[in-house]
Amino acid sequence: MSKKKNTTGKKSSAPVRPGFLRRNAFSLALFLLTFLVFGNGIFNKYALDDEFYTAGSNKYTQQGIKAIPKIFTTRTFYNNDGSGYSYRPVAVASFALEIQLFGEHPEVSHFINVLLYAFTVVLLFGLLRRWFSAQGNWFSFFIALLFLLHPLHTEVVDNIKCRDELLAILAGVGSTFLLWRFMETGKWWLAVLYPVVFMAGMLAKATIMPFYVLIPMALWFFSGKPFMRMVLYMVPLVAVAALVLLLKNGVLPESVREYQTFENPITGDTGIVSRMATAAHVLGRYLWLHIVPHPLVYYYGHSYVPLATWADPVAIAGLIAHLALLALGLWQLRARTVLSFGILFYLVSIFFYSNLITPAPGLMGERFAYIAVLGFCIVLVWGVFKLMKLAPEQFVWGAPAFSRVRLVLVGLAAVYALRAVVRNEDWQDKHTLYGNDMEYLTESAKANMLYGSLLSADGARLDYEGKSYIENSRRSGNMNEFNVGRMKRDSARMMFSQARNYYKQATVIAPKYYTAWSNYGTTYYFLGDFKNAVPLFRQSLVHKPDYTEGLFNLGMAYDSLQMPDSAIYFLRRCVASDSAYSAAYDPLSKLMLKKDSTSITQVMALLNRAVANNPKSDMPYTAMMNISIMRGDTAAAVAYMDKASELNPTNQMRMYQLAIYYEKNGNTARAEYWKGKLSELQSNSAKRSKRRRPANQ
Repeated sequence: MSKKKNTTGKKSSAPVRPGFLRRNAFSLALFLLTFLVFGNGIFNKYALDDEFYTAGSNKYTQQGIKAIPKIFTTRTFYNNDGSGYSYRPVAVASFALEIQLFGEHPEVSHFINVLLYAFTVVLLFGLLRRWFSAQGNWFSFFIALLFLLHPLHTEVVDNIKCRDELLAILAGVGSTFLLWRFMETGKWWLAVLYPVVFMAGMLAKATIMPFYVLIPMALWFFSGKPFMRMVLYMVPLVAVAALVLLLKNGVLPESVREYQTFENPITGDTGIVSRMATAAHVLGRYLWLHIVPHPLVYYYGHSYVPLATWADPVAIAGLIAHLALLALGLWQLRARTVLSFGILFYLVSIFFYSNLITPAPGLMGERFAYIAVLGFCIVLVWGVFKLMKLAPEQFVWGAPAFSRVRLVLVGLAAVYALRAVVRNEDWQDKHTLYGNDMEYLTESAKANMLYGSLLSADGARLDYEGKSYIENSRRSGNMNEFNVGRMKRDSARMMFSQARNYYKQATVIAPKYYTAWSNYGTTYYFLGDFKNAVPLFRQSLVHKPDYTEGLFNLGMAYDSLQMPDSAIYFLRRCVASDSAYSAAYDPLSKLMLKKDSTSITQVMALLNRAVANNPKSDMPYTAMMNISIMRGDTAAAVAYMDKASELNPTNQMRMYQLAIYYEKNGNTARAEYWKGKLSELQSNSAKRSKRRRPANQ
């Protein structure tokens, strides 16, 4: 049909479409506010558990994109015994890609986290506009605004490791948005894309699982589609779940994850009554943190959150509150009200992490409430309009009638924003985070352990530096160096003393916390008090007789006490417990030779076994090198040194010695090879030093 021409001479009265900025003003405001409120966290360093994915500790992400095939065919995390658990390849791959493009810098990782969060909020607003079209854009904007600013979200944004949470929820929201667009437009590619995006979320983290309930619930509330049509929309997502399950079972080794008491005291032996009471307690704590987000802490495990009974008032209050919410949500379900949807959305999201279905790491965590906050904000904004007896669809920003609504919602947003900005700074690094939160976490075994470990690491570093200064002063006669060394060693003693208190508290809270007992012993060991270290190392073995590190520590303590038979006994048990624990082989081989200088064959067999069990470790080759030097076999020593340096190319002195040896013996190729490696190492070291140097120097 041909278009009719305008013959009247008048301009067409067709409405003029507003420009891009005006059409997307709400979305742009939300996007910019994300960076305004969370931007101060971009300059933070690495903090809690970031080394799981980055911080120079993940062997796959450091390889960049070439490691992605391996990332998708292995477990994500590993236990000390080599068994693995969890499967989050999309999250790991995102870090591999990031490091490939930008290198390994915490600021880049933080920026990407904020960016992912901003995209999530904007997509959520797009969904809310469709769900609450009858209530108007301002209603949806206020919900998205409070969701964006809620301080419970500081962990998922500020903790680099929570990239997996951000990706999973982004995929959940994104797939729901794409499904809605498919229903609006009927475009076939959207029907293909929304299950693919959902699958990416499942491969980022299982946090997306509540969407299997949230999506059909939203379809029923807002789509107006027949029941069978809604079922058809869910079929691709069920197929995705089956595909991911098939991938895990067909490609990956069995998942092995055991929670220690300090992580979650709920076990198969925990009675249903106690488990339900604990779930009610956890739900009560979550609800309170939604209402009053203080105090926020980085770890909520036992016994900061207890294994509750029905004598616990928090458990009783949590049960009553959530039963009342459920009753209210179901009462208004037939009418499909905003209140009913908000309540049920919250309950479904948070119930998955109540510990009633399955134990959650740390019993509870702010990251587990990530999407549940949306349900809370829906109810909150609805409640403000209802209390003011005003209709949200009539809201006009400058209208005097809505001044109280505006004041309450903007005031609440400002309080949330201020709390979030302050909390961002707590995540600056491990020292800041652990130190600031410790006042609330005195009853958390894990928090005491983590802070003690951090102080111990500082003490070990200062002690090493102090010894180096003192040794240099003896050679140079420089008393200033000697005094600096003394001060550093005094500081180290203070650090170990502080760490000891936290380790001790961890063992009081969780008496079977064998790692804490062993670390408690190291605070004496590193200060040369081996006698007091021994009973603490032994206590760790009472609770876990095959604890590899405890066996190693006890063996080294007996070695320092000049008790070689006991030292050999425990070091042998150490390598029997974990044949790949390479640190034990060198001292064990030396002790065996010291006890019986004719046991060379036996010792070399031990070290060859170490090589077979841990072929990527340089320590057995270093031990064999030392034995060869002791025997006067220079050629064999050099061969072992060569192999050790290939496996661990960080020892400049060793590279220099190899280059000199090969040059003297006419092997020009190997001499030049090690000279090149040495030059490369020195160059990279200089570059890193330059990057760390403050700008004003």
